[in-house]
Amino acid sequence: MKYTHSVHLSDVIEEYKVRNERLYPVQLIYEDTGIGMPSSAGDGETFEMKDGKYYISNIKGYHDSISLSVGSVRAEHTIRYVDRSYLLKDYVGAGSVITIKPLHVSNWNLMRGETLSE
Repeated sequence: MKYTHSVHLSDVIEEYKVRNERLYPVQLIYEDTGIGMPSSAGDGETFEMKDGKYYISNIKGYHDSISLSVGSVRAEHTIRYVDRSYLLKDYVGAGSVITIKPLHVSNWNLMRGETLSE
């Protein structure tokens, strides 16, 4: 997921792996520490700076889902998946509150018209 931080007005990238219908954080990439952004890593995590950006990797834990308020002004919340980008406000509208959770839907059910929005 990529978005513009509301205070720093710089890009933030959150990378996740999907495994067993859970979201496992891989790394967090951002340009500014301070309000709303970490200035160090947790136990067992790695914190480094490369090319003017901060990277936190080896993040522990998982999420069954992520609740998100889709930005209506500058955030430009974007889901990047398999080399494609999806600007969320184009699909659900700016200001919408959504839940992101991994689901397996077969191609057969998609062809039959099953939708993923609830």
